[in-house]
Amino acid sequence: MPGNQRDKLLKSGFVVPLDATEAEMNGKLKAITHDRFVDRVFPTHYPSNEKLFYPGFEVLILKNPAQVVVLGIEDGPASRAGVHWGDTILSVNGIDPRNKSVAELEPLFSSQKPGSMTLKIGRDDATKEFTFQLAEAAQVLRDNQRQLLQGELVPLGLPERYLHCFK
Repeated sequence: MPGNQRDKLLKSGFVVPLDATEAEMNGKLKAITHDRFVDRVFPTHYPSNEKLFYPGFEVLILKNPAQVVVLGIEDGPASRAGVHWGDTILSVNGIDPRNKSVAELEPLFSSQKPGSMTLKIGRDDATKEFTFQLAEAAQVLRDNQRQLLQGELVPLGLPERYLHCFK
């Protein structure tokens, strides 16, 4: 079931943005295979430091060819601007993210203070550009009814004593 008025449910069962197509999402699934996986930035979809400002998505690093891809996108600045799960990131504020380590990518995709981000995206053989204001991770968590407890992503308001249920 779609999570907000900007989503729709495809026949495949995926909840996607209103402007995404079944063919687009199937193509993205085929392109992201386990043998290409290198690493992830923000594996809980959020920075571990909730005070950081970021676009609202996890970053997947792929090889053969080297690519940086949007993964685990939340209701946040990037999704509201039109960025989709599976979009290939061609540049972040004019910087090519390919062939960079997680340690190099984390500060590229987050900031200690508010600011804007411009992403150049590859999608379905087209290039798109999105500019948006970064949001504090704590706010994106609240907007998505989530919280981080001991590094685990859990429903907002879950008492810590129930954390073991989500491990």
